[in-house]
Amino acid sequence: MSSPCCFQLLLLSCVLLVLLVQFPQAQSRPATEDRDTERSPHRPILQAGLPANQTAVVGSDVEFVCRVFSDPQPHIQWLKHIIVNGSRQAPDGHPYVRVLKTAGVNTTDKEMQVLTLSNVNLDDAGEYTCLAGNTIGISHHSASVEEPAWLNLEPATIDDT
Repeated sequence: MSSPCCFQLLLLSCVLLVLLVQFPQAQSRPATEDRDTERSPHRPILQAGLPANQTAVVGSDVEFVCRVFSDPQPHIQWLKHIIVNGSRQAPDGHPYVRVLKTAGVNTTDKEMQVLTLSNVNLDDAGEYTCLAGNTIGISHHSASVEEPAWLNLEPATIDDT
């Protein structure tokens, strides 16, 4: 039997695809010179190297950025990887995650491409992922294939002056 978090990730993927089919947003129109160019639909393309690792002081604000290129219109979510019963992965190999940010009806792509964490504390340290999907497929990025987007926190220092 799969765990609740694994089931949640699978359910989120299904909901994402249903939302994309039921509520497609207007696709971007090509520039005049591109109208004769035939385009091939594909899953979202995420800019390499984003989101980038961050090191922050407790109490500061942090921004993760994810650039998404997609036609058809993408749906973007931000996830934080979590530990459940001492494990980062479910028995089926999928990671345990918590959804931090997902697009609403009037949310713009620009708003979704940035995850802002305000007044961070030690519980905010960890791995963050940008997940983008469209009617063709789903893509996700952390910092790179080898190194996830980690938020490392340093304790605040007290100035004795």
